[in-house]
Amino acid sequence: MTPPAVGLQTFHLGRPVELLRLIRVSRDGQTWRVRPLFVAGENDRDELFRPHEALHPIHTNHARG
Repeated sequence: MTPPAVGLQTFHLGRPVELLRLIRVSRDGQTWRVRPLFVAGENDRDELFRPHEALHPIHTNHARG
């Protein structure tokens, strides 16, 4: 499992997001300010990441020039 960190691009609740900043830590989990990726018109929002949730980084492939 990848630990949450600023700048991580991951899927959360089935949606791709980038972690912007840690807002709060509680016994229920960590609340992060996230930016939706690849979705036009969606605003940044706060989301709770629970300890049992696995984060899967988004990997991108770059074409060789």
